[in-house]
Amino acid sequence: MHEIDMSNDRANVAYVGKVPWHGLGTELEPGTSIEEWKIAAGLDWTAERRDVLFRPYDFPENTDMDPQQKRVLQQFPDRSVIIRSDTLVPLSIMSKSKFNIVQPGTVLEFYRDLVEDSKYDIEVAGCLKDGRIVWALGRSKDTLRIKGQDKIKPFLLFSTALDGTMSTIADLSFIRVVCNNTLMAAVGLNGQNAAIRIPHMTKITPARLQQIKGELGLLDDWIGNWETDANKLADLESNDDKNYAITSVNLESICTKPLPFSFSCNQSISRPVHSVLFVMSLKMHCTPPFLLLI
Repeated sequence: MHEIDMSNDRANVAYVGKVPWHGLGTELEPGTSIEEWKIAAGLDWTAERRDVLFRPYDFPENTDMDPQQKRVLQQFPDRSVIIRSDTLVPLSIMSKSKFNIVQPGTVLEFYRDLVEDSKYDIEVAGCLKDGRIVWALGRSKDTLRIKGQDKIKPFLLFSTALDGTMSTIADLSFIRVVCNNTLMAAVGLNGQNAAIRIPHMTKITPARLQQIKGELGLLDDWIGNWETDANKLADLESNDDKNYAITSVNLESICTKPLPFSFSCNQSISRPVHSVLFVMSLKMHCTPPFLLLI
């Protein structure tokens, strides 16, 4: 299921370029402002807290207890209901002290300076599961060229959950995230494979957002560095008689900078390794269906 949020009698997703596979959403023109993106993608609301109240007594209707006493409510301490400001729909019950809300619009604000600096264009943004998960996807304006043949413009994903099922995440990917299925393909179930995962106990500030970009290498020439590394990997050869084992040692010895991901398993292929998309897909957490396409 695509799980696109259909609140307010509309599909809350917007995109530039190719229509998503599910055929839903609002098409925007390149260069659309972030403010317009928020409206078109259904991200122009805020997540708000409300007290959790409950009846301490549960008596049958025919009880002789004073009706006023039946209506007595008590508050659940250190818990709050997170609701949408536009529909008032409850999204989750979370800790007041340990769960920091990341507002829906923040997933687009993450890209503001990257767009203004002409490094990225926003490609897709929207809400999933009634607004419990929100995401935005940018596409790099730089092109990664492999051996003069393959040309790739990687995506940058930023997403968060208001129900605690996923941390706030950021990752570089080759997958165009347009729904819940593609979100899981890009970063795994509940974002477990994302390069950067920030628990909701951590407050997301503008300074922290900049730090995330630095950790992903967005403030450096990461496209140039990866292009250099990818072409080195493309020169590695193998044949059907001898598999080439791709290990963390192999990659660390070739790459010009530390790998921006966790690599703990060995992968072997029995074909020339100059199909660099295979190697890059390992770096970018892509899934087997993607690997079969190369």
